[in-house]
Amino acid sequence: MKRTIIVFGLASLALIIGACGYNVSNPDDILVGKYEVTSIEISGCDNPNDNFSSSSKDFGCSIEGHYQTCNSITLELTNDRAYILSRNTRTIDKRIGTVLNERQPLVGYYSFDGDQLRICFNGNCNGAIWQLDDNYLNLNIQQANGCTETILANKR
Repeated sequence: MKRTIIVFGLASLALIIGACGYNVSNPDDILVGKYEVTSIEISGCDNPNDNFSSSSKDFGCSIEGHYQTCNSITLELTNDRAYILSRNTRTIDKRIGTVLNERQPLVGYYSFDGDQLRICFNGNCNGAIWQLDDNYLNLNIQQANGCTETILANKR
């Protein structure tokens, strides 16, 4: 009888702990991966001319003559804390069937100070707020020039 009560108590405790939610002790475990950027917005800049907005309709493909060009932006956060934002261009010559893939990466690194994400390029670091819901990343980076860069992306 005593054993049954102990087993029932431990099972109840496990259910209670499990029901309280999942606490991520290492944010890297969630953020690491490749993302397809759906929009980038730069807003709130000290100089209004620095504000910018682009969405998935600005990406995609276009056709000129016998060339089809497709543009996309990807974001990759690696296990070794590399932050890689890449503009990708694929050009297809439909006449002769060749494909040219070009990738222009901007490479930095990221780190965490508690829950605060920091993204760095060439030793200049900016604080960032992130949220990942159902593989959809919302990343807000506070730039030194007063701008806020908002990146929305789907995890692949």
